[in-house]
Amino acid sequence: MIPEGIHISDLTTQLLDDGVAFVHDDPELHAQLVASREQSPVLHDAGFVVLNFTPAQPADLRDIAQDLLLSTDLSTIVVRSPDSGAIVSTTYSRAHLESAQHAFLSAPTIEAGVAKLNQELEASPAVGGTLTLILASVIFLVSIALTLVKVKHTD
Repeated sequence: MIPEGIHISDLTTQLLDDGVAFVHDDPELHAQLVASREQSPVLHDAGFVVLNFTPAQPADLRDIAQDLLLSTDLSTIVVRSPDSGAIVSTTYSRAHLESAQHAFLSAPTIEAGVAKLNQELEASPAVGGTLTLILASVIFLVSIALTLVKVKHTD
């Protein structure tokens, strides 16, 4: 559920502008987050949302992130509140995101959290890469099986 005081359309507009959105302005942090996105090969397609309050239900942070993911063309949305946060992505698996989220939330500042998030995601294979590897393995195994069947029939 999207909490009162969160306007998805406003946050979407901000994210589409430069990948960073705030409920209340913080020009210095805004500039740092924009720079972090631009300098990172894994965060350049991520959107960062900073809230100045934590919803009564922290699970609402994930709802906010999911709605923003669906309303933008960004592949990852990171939402941070004073006491919690949430990350959703079409690029990274849930397991990798949970590990990265722990590193992100355990940092003493948002800036340090973004650096930790970047490190965690750089070390994680993207979902597409994992699926490609699995698919290639299946194709390889099927081709071996077909070759064995063909050899057996020619004997």
